[in-house]
Amino acid sequence: MGRRGRADGAADPGLSWLEAAGAFAAVHLGWPPSEFARATPREFWAAHDAYLDKIKMMGARA
Repeated sequence: MGRRGRADGAADPGLSWLEAAGAFAAVHLGWPPSEFARATPREFWAAHDAYLDKIKMMGARA
């Protein structure tokens, strides 16, 4: 997430942090936009961290 480079080497601003967080919530957490909009930052980051912990644990078992 964050800045992305373009093929011609120019900077591309990409997604804002809020758009990136909303995309993460939709794709990885399965939250519809209305749920993301209602979540507090603390709730979002707790879910984000729990998801990453889950992924790490799944990788450790493989």
